[in-house]
Amino acid sequence: MQWAGRQQAAFLSPDPAEEVRRIFPALQSPITTSNLTPHELRDLIKAEFRADYAEGLKDRMDAGIDALREVHTQLSMAECSSEAVTEVQDGAVRVRVEAVSGSRGRTSAGAFVFQYRIRVSNEGGKPVQLIGREWRFRNLDGSVHASVPKGSAGVVGHTPVIAPGQSFEYSSGTTLSSPEGRAEGSFQMVVLEDNTEFDAAVGAFRCVHHE
Repeated sequence: MQWAGRQQAAFLSPDPAEEVRRIFPALQSPITTSNLTPHELRDLIKAEFRADYAEGLKDRMDAGIDALREVHTQLSMAECSSEAVTEVQDGAVRVRVEAVSGSRGRTSAGAFVFQYRIRVSNEGGKPVQLIGREWRFRNLDGSVHASVPKGSAGVVGHTPVIAPGQSFEYSSGTTLSSPEGRAEGSFQMVVLEDNTEFDAAVGAFRCVHHE
């Protein structure tokens, strides 16, 4: 089973660097990039634990626990998300698709329920329109649990025109027979300037059930 939901305002996880700054307001270790990897997050947390260890130990322990919780959240998000960029016409058309999934419990029949959220961004210089989609939702053993054939019209009842620098976001969902699986697919797009059609890739992402 697969269903669609309404357009979303925003869905991406918080910027890891901003979250660390929030957790450590008196941060002593400089953050040189907003794209922190889990390894960099761990090193930063270790450095903060070591700094002024004897002073304010309880506060630093509380902050450290919060920070470790944030690392876990970021790792979970990374496991169940993907990002793919498709370029055509020598880079004049560039579409980025970001996806993230989350567990939503189980149905009365025992199927595992997942929601996924999608952002389609036009990073090129020409307006494009999303006219179709395709999806395959696979159980842990690789079997296809649900699918949407290539070219199925629009998404959530929309065929949005996306101007340069703009994005379209929506949420949808599926069920799986197993507590873990994956989703894969693409969006069918058209360049409005000359009606060139192309497929915008969706990077495969995991769906993982959390108790």
